[in-house]
Amino acid sequence: MIIPKPTSILITGASSGIGEALAQRYAATGISLALSGRDETRLDRVAGHCRKSGALVETKVLDVTDQPAMETWIQNVDSHRPLELVIANAGVSADTSGLPETANRAQRVLDINIGGVLNTVLPVLPYMVERQAGQIALMSSLAGFRGLPSAPAYSASKAWVRSYAEGLRGRYAMEGIGINV
Repeated sequence: MIIPKPTSILITGASSGIGEALAQRYAATGISLALSGRDETRLDRVAGHCRKSGALVETKVLDVTDQPAMETWIQNVDSHRPLELVIANAGVSADTSGLPETANRAQRVLDINIGGVLNTVLPVLPYMVERQAGQIALMSSLAGFRGLPSAPAYSASKAWVRSYAEGLRGRYAMEGIGINV
């Protein structure tokens, strides 16, 4: 079952951009936010804004590509406050300056945008299945519908996220878990 007004929310990539905006949007009295990002200074700033709005905020500085750390963090958060909404938001875009895409840069985009999604979604699914409740949101992009010549790896990663989420949606709908892209 999707909880219409979740009170326990985890957001990756919360130190800037969409993740920061989501954290600030959800921040309110009675809301527990678990926020992660790679930049401690920016993450602390976002957490401070959310606390001023009344939210209980826990932060974790980590890279979504670190599977063991992600699994430990998510399990720990869920054991204290069962997660009702998980937003797999962390991601990077490729350089759109027109430079050729290098193997290293393309691999980093795929590691973060695909590996990071897996490292966020897979640890929480068993808990949500057990509770027969929860919602997971995965961030794709319009680039997932048509490959951008300026960002091939980014486009491919976002197409994967969209397709993966659509598959999860069908797989977990009968388990009471909502999956959104």
